[in-house]
Amino acid sequence: MNQTFPDANIINYSKIERELELPDKNDKHGLAAAIKSESKFIDTFNIKDFPKSTLSDYNIERITPDDFIMKLIKQNEELVNNALKINDYH
Repeated sequence: MNQTFPDANIINYSKIERELELPDKNDKHGLAAAIKSESKFIDTFNIKDFPKSTLSDYNIERITPDDFIMKLIKQNEELVNNALKINDYH
């Protein structure tokens, strides 16, 4: 992953993490990394532990994986379909 997506490894967010309040303290690292990377979304099924009111302070939206995929399809259905094609090796 580090070779293919070098910017995907977010580091040095512990100060941000210490200052956050979430229902589950074990999720603070995820929000801290999202803040540090200036992410627009947190993609999770764990909606209850990422309150909209907290995320809005950082201009971050929570989105479920299903909704994320649907958003991608609406933006460019052909590109998504091409990415999902499975080659037939018969």
